[in-house]
Amino acid sequence: MTTREQMPMVGLESGPQLQKGALRPPRQEGAKGMQYLAGFLATLGALAAGTVLAWTAPVLAKLQAPDSWLPLGESEGSWVASLMTIGACVGAVPAGAITERFGRKGTMLLLAVPFTIR
Repeated sequence: MTTREQMPMVGLESGPQLQKGALRPPRQEGAKGMQYLAGFLATLGALAAGTVLAWTAPVLAKLQAPDSWLPLGESEGSWVASLMTIGACVGAVPAGAITERFGRKGTMLLLAVPFTIR
């Protein structure tokens, strides 16, 4: 029986080697800053869209209160609640052309910026 010190350590380098001519997956080194930026802006875009969709539920009741800083009636409140849907319908037309011009990732990066700037 062998002791622990006599047993060889098996790691990635000393493990079974690939046969000659076998393909290895390419190892990519380098800057991944643009990937991180795209992921971050995609997350911000989803957060902003969720905020826009959920914003009207708690705020509309406060805006329709008589002591509100911006008192809204019932008809104005319905316009505020539907502005996201109207904007989505109108924005779908140029979004196709922008996607054709800049690609999907470029469009996502470009359109996430207005959501995050106030």
